[in-house]
This record gives sequence, structure tokens and C-alpha cells, in this order.
Amino acid sequence: MTISSGQKIKSSEVLQITKAEQVYTGTGFNSSQSGAGVNTVSYEPSSIAASKLVDANYIRISITATHQIQGNRQGHYTSIIIESKEISGAYSTSLAEKNMITGIGGGVSFSPANGITDTKTFVYYHTLTAGEKSNGVQLKLTSNSGVQNDGSSSPGQTASFTNIQTVIEVVP
Repeated sequence: MTISSGQKIKSSEVLQITKAEQVYTGTGFNSSQSGAGVNTVSYEPSSIAASKLVDANYIRISITATHQIQGNRQGHYTSIIIESKEISGAYSTSLAEKNMITGIGGGVSFSPANGITDTKTFVYYHTLTAGEKSNGVQLKLTSNSGVQNDGSSSPGQTASFTNIQTVIEVVP
């Protein structure tokens, strides 16, 4: 749908401007790591058919999640990765790994020592490729929760990503 300056549109057409294709409140890409290592979890939302991408250029992905790192060591983190593909194609990275919360570096312990909890909304616009527009698009959302191996066996070293709500919208 193309709208010109001064043009009047019907209320039914407003829904075509931006449409929520999926509102996801599940746990499909929650990740949690206790002790040294990384836990990686991926989720594939429902694909979006090419017929729903007419006049679209972007997919807006809004991820509201709680990120928590716990313990008294540096280097714990949570991150997300967003991949896309045209239906029946191969995934490519749309958003490379992006840290959402990270422990203090440089050998300094957390302050406060009981960790950090942060709930935030991250919004990302994926630019549709020509193949995705003509064949439909499939997304893959990945979260990572990492705890740095600092050589100690201290208990209570954790990191977690918990999805609250993820909204996927088609945008012109």
C-alpha cells in the first residue's frame, strides 16, 4: 500500500500499514546457564507468506525480555542473534550477536555482588531481501546466556534470558 500526502484512507487500510504477524509470549528461546559455559536456545516463529509482504520492506522484531547475571565474577552475559531466510532457503545472519547485558570486565567483581537484573525491549528492523519478498520469510531468534570460566568453582554463577513478549510486524 502506498499513501500519498493528503490522501484519505479507510480505517480497514490502516491495518495494512503495520500488522503484527505474531505476538509470542512462550519460552521457546529462553536460555539459562549455571556455571562456566554458554547455553544457546533458538526459536523459529511462524513463517510469513509472500502474500503478506506486498509493499513491505521491513520486518520489525520487538523483543521484551528479562536479562539476569548472578554471582561475583566478571564476564557473564546474555545476547541475541536474529537470522532470516526466504522460505525453503538457507539462513543468513540479519543481526550478529548483540549483548543485552554484560558483567563488568577487567577483573572487577559485580557491584552489587548479587548480580544484575534488567528488563528491556530491544527493537530491530530486518530489511527484506528480494527472495524473501517473493517467496516469504522465516526468522530464527536465538538467545545466549554465558558464564565466564574464571578458574574458580564458586557456586551461584548464572546468566539467564527470559522472553516476556516478542512481537513480529510487517512494515512498509
